[in-house]
Amino acid sequence: MQQCLMGDGGTSNLKFTLSNALKDLGYYTTYESDTHAEHLVASAIMKTISIASDEGHADEHMPTMVSYIAARN
Repeated sequence: MQQCLMGDGGTSNLKFTLSNALKDLGYYTTYESDTHAEHLVASAIMKTISIASDEGHADEHMPTMVSYIAARN
């Protein structure tokens, strides 16, 4: 997968991995469900990141998702 590069030419400015995002989105979607709030967007984002993680990208930084999504569209 090609990397989406940040201003410094890498992804080091945002050291937040896909697995971190899945954990936090899990908390968020649970809260939404518990409060009966609409959660279509959060669920779609969570599914997209989950698929990327299942394909072996769980330890990559979130900026790489731009390239991941672009490659699939």
